[in-house]
Amino acid sequence: MKNRFVLVILFLLSGVVTAFATPQIPDILIYEGKEYPIQSELLYDYFKKFPERDPNPADERCSALWRGYRATFEVANARIYLKDVFVNVCLGTPTTVLKKVVPNGETLYIDWISDLIDSGYGENHEDPYSIESMDAYEKYSLFEIEKGKILEVRNFDNKGHRLFKKKQFKAYQKTKDYDLELKAMLERNPRMNRSDADWNIEFFIFSYTKNFLVK
Repeated sequence: MKNRFVLVILFLLSGVVTAFATPQIPDILIYEGKEYPIQSELLYDYFKKFPERDPNPADERCSALWRGYRATFEVANARIYLKDVFVNVCLGTPTTVLKKVVPNGETLYIDWISDLIDSGYGENHEDPYSIESMDAYEKYSLFEIEKGKILEVRNFDNKGHRLFKKKQFKAYQKTKDYDLELKAMLERNPRMNRSDADWNIEFFIFSYTKNFLVK
């Protein structure tokens, strides 16, 4: 997968077994005045490049926030910028560390991100520890991003989101990237059959594709 996700998928025998850790507190993307929860770690590559700027508060992490911070981003003129970064979130006393993350005080444009970001929100009646919960939100928004600029946003209800995932997967199956990913997945998991591999790719299709493949 191209994104770092907080959910770990384990494959055992010929079936698919999912092992979920505690649901993670999401980062926030502010778009047209509305807050969208996102699980993609947009600052991951930034902190790899500048590890000294990573808040990395090991003593302040909790099972619901492994990365140790919560970031907020805001869209202006279709571009994504870092708005703030907080630690002590698990303690209930969020404290900004923006000056450590961006010590020069400049406005940080997230121009290294080219991705499809999926945001689920609204009511969700599934067990948050289950894989089903990922597909159970009332509403979803998908952001197509190229070098930090939002190219397109699509909004779905729950049914529409599920249908679009299937369409996106079928389009992905026609690409060379799908063939390579399928081969690699089966090699990593020799007891997995193709049906299970396809199930995994379809379920996490927005982790394998960077743009909209269908209208």
